[in-house]
Amino acid sequence: EWYDERLVWNASDFNGLVTLRLPCSKIWLPDIVLYNSADDYTQGYYQSKAMVDSNGHVFWPPPAKFRSSCKIDVTFFPFDDQLCKLKFGSWIYDAAQVNLTKRRDNVDMTNYIRSGEWHILNIAIKRHDVTYPCCPGIYYPDVTIYGKKKKFFFLCTQKVSTL
Repeated sequence: EWYDERLVWNASDFNGLVTLRLPCSKIWLPDIVLYNSADDYTQGYYQSKAMVDSNGHVFWPPPAKFRSSCKIDVTFFPFDDQLCKLKFGSWIYDAAQVNLTKRRDNVDMTNYIRSGEWHILNIAIKRHDVTYPCCPGIYYPDVTIYGKKKKFFFLCTQKVSTL
């Protein structure tokens, strides 16, 4: 969500209209992408609508499913914990143009689809300000969601099958 001063209007001038739902193709949107995506991030992403209040507040919950691949370390298999990172950031805007912040401290897991093979131990969100060799002095924020998973399916399967 963000504030856009170009989308401010006096609600009383428009019969008390306080909120509009506008096609995303008609307004500015941040180009937040999943850097380590396993899929094309654009499919359906910008075809949704944003809610715009008369004070210029824009709320855009993109209807998207994100899929990423994670490197698996099997050094301690089957007693291993795996760390999976989802790295989100703007593709072209720097920190002065797009300020990435989290809306809440906890990750909303209501739409998480549980897996029989993985158990999520912890999820943490951390912001990083990164500089690149091309652009010294300019910071590009990215947000990484760290998901720590414990693999217990193999261990349970092995114990059951040895009985």
